[in-house]
Amino acid sequence: SSGINAEYGGPTPSLTYAVLCLNNALDLLPPGAESVKCLPAAPAKNPSGLRASVLCNLAYVWLELGDPLQAIQPAQALIELATAPVDLRLLGCIYAAEANILLDKTFEATSCLSPELVDRIKQSSAAAAKQETGSATGKDLNEITGTIILNNVAVQC
Repeated sequence: SSGINAEYGGPTPSLTYAVLCLNNALDLLPPGAESVKCLPAAPAKNPSGLRASVLCNLAYVWLELGDPLQAIQPAQALIELATAPVDLRLLGCIYAAEANILLDKTFEATSCLSPELVDRIKQSSAAAAKQETGSATGKDLNEITGTIILNNVAVQC
């Protein structure tokens, strides 16, 4: 297989191709920019939210490809991105923990799932989440937090 879709002449969608596209997106999204020009469309007004989505998807794709070592970097970058929506930062915790578990690094995995880290993320993102439209609801955050607590217990058993 050549990787080219005969129907429309473009590359065949795959997880490997997704990594290429997501890395290109990160290259086009400068860290800390307040807007990004995307002609002919209007400028993107929330590049940090877009960057967070790209990092989240990149960590997920690396995990799906079975490469936890590659998944850790975007997951950690997502956790540390203070301007990211809280739900995406918490998903970053889950993805980082999963990657560490796959690498037999249980101590690092439990630190990614620690209640202190989860509380710190929720508190630091609370003000930003209220200003965002389409951000996670309290119910969504409770479900994500519950998943993190469950994963933490599973790692420690």
